[in-house]
Amino acid sequence: MFLAAALAAICALIYGADIWFFAALLFAGLARPEGAALAVFFILAAGLVKRVYFPDEFNRFIKNFVLIYFIPALVYFFWRWNYYGQFLPNTFYAKSGTGFQLNAAVDIFRFLRFYLALPALAGLFLWSQEADWLKEKIKRDYLNWKFLALAAAGLLFCAAVFLALSQSHLIANFSTRFYVPFLAPLWVGLILIWKLGFLAVERFEAEQPTRYKFIIFLFLALVLYQ
Repeated sequence: MFLAAALAAICALIYGADIWFFAALLFAGLARPEGAALAVFFILAAGLVKRVYFPDEFNRFIKNFVLIYFIPALVYFFWRWNYYGQFLPNTFYAKSGTGFQLNAAVDIFRFLRFYLALPALAGLFLWSQEADWLKEKIKRDYLNWKFLALAAAGLLFCAAVFLALSQSHLIANFSTRFYVPFLAPLWVGLILIWKLGFLAVERFEAEQPTRYKFIIFLFLALVLYQ
C-alpha cells in the first residue's frame, strides 16, 4: 500500500498533477512512517521547481499543499499525539535507538542487490552502447535544477531511510518488508536509466539490426533472471 502511494506521488509530481501529488503523499504518510520523510523531501523539491520554472503556478501549489496535505496531516498527527502521546507508531520507537547496526546495513544492501542488481547492470549495458551521445543528451536535457531537485529528493529520502533502518534491531525473519520504501524512488530512477539506454540503442536499430536484437535479448535476459 505504501509502495503504491509513493509511486503514485512521484508519478503525479513528474506529470505536474499537484492535487494527486499531495493526496498520494498524504495516503503514503498514513500507510507508513516513511511517508512523512517522503513528503518533506519531495514537497521541498517540487516547491523549488515551481518557484524557479513555474512562478505563475507557485501560489496555487502552496494553496493545494495547505488544503490537501498540510491541514489533513496536521489534524491526523495532532489526534495521534493526543491519543498515543507520540507522532509515530510505537513499533518505530521499539526498533530504533539501538545505535548503528552493521547487520542491518548489510541486510539492506543484500535486499537492494537481490531486487535491483541485474536490472541496474542491464541499464548500464544499454548506456555503454552510445556513451558519447548519452553524455551530450544528459548535459543538454538533465543537468538542470528541475531534474536535479527531484533526483536529490529521491536520494535524500533513501539516505534518511537507510540511516533510520541501520540503527534498528530487526530480528524477525520478515524484516525485509521494512526495506520496501527504498523501491519507489529507485524504480523511478531505474526506469529513467532504461529510457535513456533505449533511446541510445535505437539510434542504430535500422543500420545494425542484429546488434540491436542481441542487446535487447541480453537486456531482457538480465531483467527476467533477476
